[in-house]
Parts: sequence; C-alpha cells; structure tokens
Amino acid sequence: GSITFSPGSNLFAVGAWGNGPGYAKIYRIDKATNAFTEFGNTLRGRRDGDRFGGSITFSPGSNLFAVGAWGNGPGYAKIYRIDKATNAFTEFGNTLRGRRDGDRFGGSITFSP
Repeated sequence: GSITFSPGSNLFAVGAWGNGPGYAKIYRIDKATNAFTEFGNTLRGRRDGDRFGGSITFSPGSNLFAVGAWGNGPGYAKIYRIDKATNAFTEFGNTLRGRRDGDRFGGSITFSP
C-alpha cells in the first residue's frame, strides 16, 4: 500500500492494493479534534490484480492527486481534481497508460513543482 500527505493542506491519501483491484481513500484531518474523516468516495481499480493505489501523489497546489495501478497489463494512472467546497473529486483528463504488458506504468508517480 501507500500513504501520502498533501503539501500545505489537511488531506492525506491511503492506498491498499493487496486484494482485488485495489483502492484509494482520501481523508481530511480536523486539526481541532485530531480526527480523520473520509473525503469523497473510495476509488477502485478496474479489475482484480490492478494494484490500484500502489502509488499516490498530490500536486504541489493540492488541487490534484494521481493514483497509479501497475499490476495488470502495461499499468495505468488516473488524475483527479479536488473540490474542497463540496468534499468531492472528479477524474481529470484521460487515463494514462503504459505501452506494453509488464511496463508497470503507474508504479511510481509524482507531480512537478
């Protein structure tokens, strides 16, 4: 799995790819109570073995995050836009894919500062 904190915000992400297609969850930290609440919906991979959530990263401005899935075929990554006002996120752009089976595309992802 993976865990990453959003720079300069109160969000963090947890990925779990060990069973099924894998999934990722975003949480908000309430600094007043030190409690975590789930932010948005659980994101899931497309099929068993995808290892979706194996890598997660937030953009420097914390308005985007990306989730990689490198287990099946060439691998893929999805980017999501965060709307903090509605506690939701939506897929941003197209799914990014590797070229050939075994590429493990999405195994390591990051945004440029």
